[in-house]
Amino acid sequence: MTGKGIGKVAVVGFASLGLMMFFSQRTESQATIVRLDWTPPKTDLPESLVTATKDLLGNGLSDPRGGTFSKVVVEVGDAAWSGLAKHEVYGWLLPGGKKVVLLDGLTYDVISTSGAAQFSDIYRERKPAAGGMNFSAKSFPRTNMAVPITSPSLATVSLLLVRGETKLAEEVFKPYKNAVFTPALTLFIHFLDRYRMQVGQCMMVRRDKEALGYAQKLAVVSELRVRRGHDYPPGMVSWELDAREPKLLLKDAERRVAHPKQPIDLQSLAKLDQKTRIQILLENLDETGAKQWGQPGGIDWNQDAITNAIIKEGEAAVPALLDHIETDERFTRSVSFGRDFAPGRTIQTVRAAAWSCLSIIWPTARTTKTGTQKEIVTELRALWTKSAKLSGQERWLNIFRDDSGGPRNWLSAGKTLVARNSYGNPSSYPTIGDIRKVPLYGEPLRQKYGKEIDDLYERRIAKMASLEPLKDTSQIYAMSEGMDLAHAYFQWNPAKAMAQLRLVSENALKMRDQWKTHGEYAEEILARPFANIIADRVRSGDPTAASDFEAVMALTAKRGPAAESFKPLWTVPDDPSIQKVGEHVFAKILSHLQSSNRSEAGQYMYAISGYLRVPLLKSPAFRTFLARAINSKGYVGQMWVTSNQSQSTLAYSIGVGGSGSMGLPAGTSVAGISAEKVSITLGDYCAQMATAVKACPPFLGVWPEARRASARRQQIAWLESSEIDWGSVSKSPFYFERD
Repeated sequence: MTGKGIGKVAVVGFASLGLMMFFSQRTESQATIVRLDWTPPKTDLPESLVTATKDLLGNGLSDPRGGTFSKVVVEVGDAAWSGLAKHEVYGWLLPGGKKVVLLDGLTYDVISTSGAAQFSDIYRERKPAAGGMNFSAKSFPRTNMAVPITSPSLATVSLLLVRGETKLAEEVFKPYKNAVFTPALTLFIHFLDRYRMQVGQCMMVRRDKEALGYAQKLAVVSELRVRRGHDYPPGMVSWELDAREPKLLLKDAERRVAHPKQPIDLQSLAKLDQKTRIQILLENLDETGAKQWGQPGGIDWNQDAITNAIIKEGEAAVPALLDHIETDERFTRSVSFGRDFAPGRTIQTVRAAAWSCLSIIWPTARTTKTGTQKEIVTELRALWTKSAKLSGQERWLNIFRDDSGGPRNWLSAGKTLVARNSYGNPSSYPTIGDIRKVPLYGEPLRQKYGKEIDDLYERRIAKMASLEPLKDTSQIYAMSEGMDLAHAYFQWNPAKAMAQLRLVSENALKMRDQWKTHGEYAEEILARPFANIIADRVRSGDPTAASDFEAVMALTAKRGPAAESFKPLWTVPDDPSIQKVGEHVFAKILSHLQSSNRSEAGQYMYAISGYLRVPLLKSPAFRTFLARAINSKGYVGQMWVTSNQSQSTLAYSIGVGGSGSMGLPAGTSVAGISAEKVSITLGDYCAQMATAVKACPPFLGVWPEARRASARRQQIAWLESSEIDWGSVSKSPFYFERD
């Protein structure tokens, strides 16, 4: 069984609190370092790699001596989605036939064997270079796992060196000659990632004894790294190797094995008094197994039974949560990651889980200043003492009032007051269809504090969207936040917000002019918030809004505007001046789509699916554009159907090197359709993307050409129809207007 490595994941709003620990009064588990007898051979490999190999042999790097290179089956997990799977791989089968050392340098249990093999068999899926094996990185067989057990790694070099296969080790090392970090550091990082991944995988599937064994190895590798002084060069990366975490993971694993827990009985717990319930829930927070919801993404803490139960206890849990954030050094069974195909994994702490519960129960806790863990908790305790008896709306108003709070906190407060939900948490929204019926969160404050809130919006916007000589992109983001706050003010008081809407529009356009000589980043950053501002101005009857809209879109069209940039087009579909701007922009996009440069065309083709995920079909300009695109000729790529036992999928390749897949439209039959690749035109591609809209006439890119041509004509007629309620048609399950 295996798992994947670890990467640093910040806890939003709390910096790295989830990984910050106090150790002064704790006894640390000690790593036991062993020394195996091995005399390094003469070699051209870097001396630091040879030394690191000798250090790690038996201390993370398994000993392959005496093993027979074989093809075997092992059970592997990746600590991403927690599943285990059997894989046929190559490694050195140890005497007895029950253990195997794989190419990543770790030892695994053997499920079955297929007999002896040659090292060159690793490359069978790739054609070797003339004259022998191709040791370039591109020649390695690829796997969709971040577990490097199917391809040679730097650990493989060490294994070969230990076995005395020096020449082969030197050949396998070639792709690593120009690595960013030293070979020794890279090797240590490899084993830190691998063993941390293993610990995480075992904890996720509740194999605590196995987790302990891997945690012991992790602690040993970490201790050796510290002793040898292997670390990232100063200033090269924005993260660091944590020498304390492996010791804490070892301590946590020892605790789990020594004191195993039974699953918590939430039904029985509900019968106890609230103070006791909260205490027991927090004691069991180390058992939470909340999963990451996607990639990139984060842990969905409130979907776990234990964390969800804590959240339901509400503000009564705040003092106890603060205690655990301050002192609890345990880990959970939750593992997060950047991408499942990369080795980074983070075994989440109880502190991280407690902080997540706290920030949902008490959202204004996220506005605390940065500092050490003790400083933050001290500030939170003081803030809770002052605000415990206030309503959520009053707490956010106090954040808005705080002149020292800074733009991020002002924006959070300003957006929360106009959020249409019941939690004071801008990230939680009611279901589609209910949004307009829900009053603004800050509505109860209007009668008593309305004038003060108007003044706060105006002062904060003036500060955040002020225009100063442009020096770096941080000012662009600050302007974007100022525009977001102006948009929130429009929702709070449309009649009074016009002056601020015009101010931020004027300053943003001037900033764009300053940025021209530096690139197009300003347009990319400002386009979305600018679209909101333009839509607000149009709805308020501002006759100059269309010209500002065109000024921004004229530049963003160079790189293909994001779907949200077109918001004015669907907000005011009956405004001819706004739709005229849309016609100009879409004409440019169509020109790019029809370009003979396949790379350029491919870049814009990917934007089509995004445009169909927002209500752009309300816009006459967009419907005209889409109809013309569907009528376009010119070969752009291929499309084909792939099938497995459970479903069929439509795959495609477009542009240069671009590819993707999509589920077949509901009710689509592929009976009688071969899996051969079919050449498609731009019109075919756009017609296929349009089928994401439920009301759109059917189309399938693998149909015979005559049938495709007929289906395209039906789609064009549909887009040109004046009898359709486009407001209803454009309601996408992937999008709803939050403001």
